[in-house]
Amino acid sequence: MSRLHDDEKRARRELREVRALAVARENWETVRDCDFHLARSRKDFSGLTRVYFGTPHAAYRARVLAELGARRLPESFLWSPEGRGRGRRAVIDLLTGSALDHRLKPGQVPHRLLCALAADFYKPQTLPAIHASLFPDRHFNPVSSRDVVHQAMKRLRAWLDVNGLPLFVLENAGRFQLASQGGVALRVRSSSGDRLSGLLGRLPRAALFSRAEAARALGVSDRSANLFLHDAVAGGRLIRTGAGPGTRYRRAAD
Repeated sequence: MSRLHDDEKRARRELREVRALAVARENWETVRDCDFHLARSRKDFSGLTRVYFGTPHAAYRARVLAELGARRLPESFLWSPEGRGRGRRAVIDLLTGSALDHRLKPGQVPHRLLCALAADFYKPQTLPAIHASLFPDRHFNPVSSRDVVHQAMKRLRAWLDVNGLPLFVLENAGRFQLASQGGVALRVRSSSGDRLSGLLGRLPRAALFSRAEAARALGVSDRSANLFLHDAVAGGRLIRTGAGPGTRYRRAAD
């Protein structure tokens, strides 16, 4: 038993060393893997929960859920981009856009940008990836799309600055990520998936429906519904047919 314990300690020490090297080399997927295996080896529910909420990949999330077994995830997770959990003064709720007495209007570009930047706790995002999250129905133009995203960054930074929230959008070599000096956390929720499941459950499997019909079923704006539908198509849960105003959706077969 003592030998087994020593082996586990050595394995965790090696994982931490690999993680530190991966951070130095900016190999963020390796950092994610190290966090997963460290939490798994310690049976650390909080650590596994952090990996789950900080990972946008459906297959990886399923892997975390399988490791959790019968334990249920919380409905939300408080994420501090600087990695420290103490001294928080404000919580920005990504679902409602609220923070203390301030509010980003849900569904508008600055709110969608903040959600996009908080979708992955590990990997800084490229400008084309951010554009795809903000405008899933638009093609990326190397010239005009860059200006659109930079304008969105400017609006979000202005809102954070005016409201005195110590959260920043950093850029390094064309990649963007959130950072903080402390005093702020983001409440990341899993409710978007729950609401989408509710939408799918209310619609007949063979029925074709439009974005407007999905928006009414979800109780959200057309723009927000478009984001839900984009994620569902990307995740293989919906099938999209047609184009433009004639675009329709139906549930994918199990």
